[in-house]
Amino acid sequence: MKPYDELLPRITLSKGPHASPDTGMCVMEAAAYISGRKHSDAPGCVSASIRTACMNLNDSLATDEERNRYLSGLVFDVIGTAMPTPIITEVAGRYHAKQVQYSQYCMCLPVSNMCIRICIINRNIKRLNKQKSTLTEIQKKSIVQLGAVVEALARACVSCIRAAIAMHKDVHPSGMEFARSPDTLPCLTPATV
Repeated sequence: MKPYDELLPRITLSKGPHASPDTGMCVMEAAAYISGRKHSDAPGCVSASIRTACMNLNDSLATDEERNRYLSGLVFDVIGTAMPTPIITEVAGRYHAKQVQYSQYCMCLPVSNMCIRICIINRNIKRLNKQKSTLTEIQKKSIVQLGAVVEALARACVSCIRAAIAMHKDVHPSGMEFARSPDTLPCLTPATV
């Protein structure tokens, strides 16, 4: 069991940037908060390619429930994946570290395409749901099938992100100390959109 697993049920991930943790958090804002950093959707403790992939997935999912299902398990894992220059030099030398960063980027690259597809499918599901009373049985079945496609794409995105995280941990396996304790984390409510 990871340290601070009890924090996850208290965090509700929501879409987009937020002014403060009290108004809600996306996956990167949650990572910044838990690591004790200033409120931001670009915490310095997360690799840029992993951050972009997580934010794309966070904003492409239709509901907060989906965000929590797919992304809450990544909040702790992404912390500490950035490789500042002193660590790069200490751990593996500059050339190897650049290869690792490029590999992380390549592992996260498919996430952008999959997130675009998730957005398009969610838009179509929403459009079909508005016409629910006039839909044929085939159209109703297609809504269920589209939901299954979104789930498969979201799982594939999470797999790509986990592979990029694993690439970092192989090079720099040190743990991350969290600055927040479960007692100091407030119950958060999702922002209204």
